[in-house]
Amino acid sequence: VLINFHSTYCAPCKKMEKEVFPTPECGEYINKNFIPITINGDSEKDEAGAKLAEEYNIFIYPSYLILSPNRSLVGEIIGAEHDVNKFLDMLKTTVLQFEK
Repeated sequence: VLINFHSTYCAPCKKMEKEVFPTPECGEYINKNFIPITINGDSEKDEAGAKLAEEYNIFIYPSYLILSPNRSLVGEIIGAEHDVNKFLDMLKTTVLQFEK
């Protein structure tokens, strides 16, 4: 599972969602390897999302958590990376570390 914690007021989050995630290479890799979930951590907009962000100690947006099927934390990426290839490298590195 790949959880994208974002906030409605977060400019880097909006840029990631507009420029990185829609690219064919990013979409293909994420959809092939993860169950992607986007959660709004802004307590004024989504109380349940804010509680989940608190549970995982998310205070910086965007933050990306990679969870195993049993919900244990595999890895995390804190902050935005607007270069598609660098973002994918970060995801791939995390997945490879988990598989070892």
